[in-house]
Amino acid sequence: MPFTVSESGNSDIAAGTYTGMLEAVGETKISSEFGQDQDMFRWDFQVNVNGELKPINALSTKKIGPGSKTRKWLEALLRRPLIVGETIDDPVGANALIVIGPNKKGYSSVLDVLPAPQHEEVLPGVPR
Repeated sequence: MPFTVSESGNSDIAAGTYTGMLEAVGETKISSEFGQDQDMFRWDFQVNVNGELKPINALSTKKIGPGSKTRKWLEALLRRPLIVGETIDDPVGANALIVIGPNKKGYSSVLDVLPAPQHEEVLPGVPR
């Protein structure tokens, strides 16, 4: 049986901070090193690398408490703090700054998601 070795979609993005957009977010299960399944969120981003859109994905836990990566990323994508008890739709299509760097295996990985800069308005409704 032949095997075709493919390149990881995350391996060819140099470390840096890129403008990007959340393309999709969903739920997935991963097996831990101890053999237990863990429910996670899978985040699929498109990042602008020198004018070319490139896909990159990341995982986070389903915990949305203070200090969690999931909460921080949601607040960055929504550009506002979350309110305890609120229910929000997924922010697919939201823009953000995506910080990319190498993971332990040397592949490109999402290290952080930061709020996208907002344009100043010179007049109400007119961006600068």
